[in-house]
Amino acid sequence: MTPTTKTIKPVEWYEDTTLGVMFYDKDDNTWLGHFNGYNFRIACINGSTPHRDLLRYCIETLSKKQWLDSTLVKKKDKRKACCNPVLHLEIDGLLFHHFMFDYDENKLQLLVQLATAQQVKNDEERLWFINVTEDNWSEIDFYL
Repeated sequence: MTPTTKTIKPVEWYEDTTLGVMFYDKDDNTWLGHFNGYNFRIACINGSTPHRDLLRYCIETLSKKQWLDSTLVKKKDKRKACCNPVLHLEIDGLLFHHFMFDYDENKLQLLVQLATAQQVKNDEERLWFINVTEDNWSEIDFYL
């Protein structure tokens, strides 16, 4: 950081008229919130409050509850068609865990984290995910 660069400290909480109250998580450098039945995180991009483009993207995405739910069903069916049958029960149980809104190379980016209720309860490390770039949804994958 150069001596003339000013670091902007995020406020501890922020209230959006649509999304409601969000809290800043210093460890992940994200704003945490809950909207329309979904948990979300919005990346902090050098500002004291969430970036308006990410707020808009979050609202637009999470307002489509029926579409999100039907898309998840389709993605799970597609994943089961090409994976080991041992994983089918786990894939059937996947739910939306977190939606992470960010910028990547000046493009809106969304990482959708999925987990079973049991994985969330036990705080298990293996989480399933879908990457979204400019409304292109990848297939379901997982990391350990």
